[in-house]
Amino acid sequence: MSEFNVKSFLGIDKNFEFNVKAFLKEGKQIASELYQDYSFDTPQQQEDYKTIVKFWKDKGYNNYAIAGIVGNLDHESGNTFDYKKKQNKGGPGRGIAQMETGYNKNGTPKMRLRYESWLKTSKQEDSLLGQLNYIHGAIED
Repeated sequence: MSEFNVKSFLGIDKNFEFNVKAFLKEGKQIASELYQDYSFDTPQQQEDYKTIVKFWKDKGYNNYAIAGIVGNLDHESGNTFDYKKKQNKGGPGRGIAQMETGYNKNGTPKMRLRYESWLKTSKQEDSLLGQLNYIHGAIED
């Protein structure tokens, strides 16, 4: 078996020269697309998307970070941005970030159990903003 070469995989082997200006220009274009309305399946999906982008923007995150977070939440929620989303095929994931219940091998509770405990102590309701606030807190810790 041959050794995996990351530089070859990324197409940057040999005399590659990283162009910072080109990288930033492309990143700026991708990030600016966050604010363009594109095709959504439902009006609620579009509203949830806008709420998510605004939430992270208001927390001071830059467009690159927001694009990464929104892309992950889009994927985890099955392209719905639905905070009530249940994992496909009956799996344990729930919510916009598909937080799982149960315990890790080391005995610590998984994210959904910690979120439910946080809901009780913070006196928040399970909602899109509730889940985003919890995720934000987990990122900042």
